[in-house]
Amino acid sequence: MTEPTVTPAQIDHILDAIEAAGPQNLAAQLPDAERAAQLAHAIGYARGESRALYLCSSLYTSLGDYVKVASYAQQALTIAQAHDLPLERAYALTLLAGAYLNNGMTLEALEMLQNEAIAASAQQNLYLQEKYLNTLAITHLNTGSYDRAIEAFQKVLELGRTARRGQAEYVALHNIGSVYSMQGKIEQALRYFREAAATAERYEWLSKQISALLGVAAQEIELKRLDDATATLDQVGRLTDQLGMQPGASLLRFRGHLRYEQGAHADGLRDLEQALEQARAQNDWYNLRFILNELSGFYEQQGAHQQALALVRELLDMTQKSNSEQIQSRVQTLHAFHEVDNLRLRSEAAERELIAYKQAEQERLEKERMAMVLHQEQEYARQKQRVLARLHHELRTPLAIINSSAQIIGQYGLRLPPEKLQRQRTAMQEQIARFEKQLANIATVLQAKSELGTNEPVALDLVKLCAAATAQAETETKQVDRIHMTTRCAAPLLALDKDLVTAIITELLINALKFSTATVEFTVACTTDLLEITVTDQGIGIPAPEQAQVFEPLFRASNTDDIGGSGLGLTIVRDYVRHLGGTVQITSEIGQSTVVNVRLPLPKRGSTGPLGGTQSDTPAT
Repeated sequence: MTEPTVTPAQIDHILDAIEAAGPQNLAAQLPDAERAAQLAHAIGYARGESRALYLCSSLYTSLGDYVKVASYAQQALTIAQAHDLPLERAYALTLLAGAYLNNGMTLEALEMLQNEAIAASAQQNLYLQEKYLNTLAITHLNTGSYDRAIEAFQKVLELGRTARRGQAEYVALHNIGSVYSMQGKIEQALRYFREAAATAERYEWLSKQISALLGVAAQEIELKRLDDATATLDQVGRLTDQLGMQPGASLLRFRGHLRYEQGAHADGLRDLEQALEQARAQNDWYNLRFILNELSGFYEQQGAHQQALALVRELLDMTQKSNSEQIQSRVQTLHAFHEVDNLRLRSEAAERELIAYKQAEQERLEKERMAMVLHQEQEYARQKQRVLARLHHELRTPLAIINSSAQIIGQYGLRLPPEKLQRQRTAMQEQIARFEKQLANIATVLQAKSELGTNEPVALDLVKLCAAATAQAETETKQVDRIHMTTRCAAPLLALDKDLVTAIITELLINALKFSTATVEFTVACTTDLLEITVTDQGIGIPAPEQAQVFEPLFRASNTDDIGGSGLGLTIVRDYVRHLGGTVQITSEIGQSTVVNVRLPLPKRGSTGPLGGTQSDTPAT
């Protein structure tokens, strides 16, 4: 079927109507623009074809499909270059620069912008100059050049005011406010957001006024001007009602932040949770990442760590997905360029760029790998130095005692009474045992997690295991009758790794006995799937600033200089607990008490779980 003949004037009329409507009804406008491009091509109307392709690219920008943005912009550019159409070429370069910029190709974007700036200046086209300056400002933002970005936006503002283009004036004011906010220059940001709101009110652009007022409220909250922020958000609420809309995610987010700052924590959290639901439902990535970050922080302040962790994980997943999509989008864009551009030089340039990118990525990954290896080697060397220093310090006493006893035996020999001779031998044996334990502890800390001993859990008598660990701790510290043991368990027989659990309990009890003089409370409780061990002493405590370091190898608190120790006991406890899939927490008040809580998972019922049931509350013997 023969296509009806159209004239260039008719095609221009179609394109004028699309431009006048703006991106209001993309479902209808995109087919019209694509149809206009086909008609213009059919009659050889190059200017109309390039303009129609430009409009297709512009409409796809509104949809965020930068692969098609690049494809249509490249086609428009090719036609404009082939037919010497400088104005159409400049328009195409503007969108192509935006596509490059969106895909992280900053250098390419700058090249396009320089060419577009020359064309805009030659044509004295204010719209093109605005597009150029806005894209240039975004490029500066992507490279962290905030002052240059503001300078570019200021030029857009001057052009908008000179030409009395309210849209350009509003966008520039809003963008300048946003950049100042990014820099932490809150007063300047507040000023420009207020000017943007006033501009939108002057032109009766309610939705734009709402956006600017939200920017005003954000700065007022940051400056702790909570009454002003309340009034601003109330105004946003009235404008939202006037538009017949429900409160958006941004309004709920800032209202929640404000209420939280005012001390109404429950109301603030409720608003933020509603904002989160709305942002998820609308796939509002911009607001969603801020809400997840802020709400997780508030949850953490309230002690709701599990909820905070879930939101942080969601934010991480979303960021990773976004990065993956951006990389995929870049690959697709490069492919579109290659398909559209039939010129050999353009194809070779894209190929060279891809090779350079891969080489740079390989070099970056290799540098990161080498930096990680160097860091690990340096850390290992530092740890060896600390081990040798601690070893030298801790083994001087046992070596001195062994040497002294050996000299006494060597000098006096059989002339010593049997009991004194035995006493010297016992002293040597004790110090040798202490020596061996120090070496064993150091070996335990240095070995990798995968090298820790792994024993199949077997059914053990919990009370007997705890009593044995208690006896071992009392023997090593030479202190008896100071541990009060309480067991609360549905069953005395538990499936446990005997060696690791015994070592955990023993090390905790030795620490408690060494750093206190009063009774040590030792409690063991269990459920069907959890074993909980708690050791409490009324000793010297741990200084608050040092509590985060107590599990680090060879660390000793500043108030323990007069008490012997290797600084390895709690490190061993941490490593063993992690190996068993559990957690360990420590709380302490200086000069008051220290509480160490260990939680270990038990095998599920049906493997080797708790059997029977008892409860005891007795001093350990």
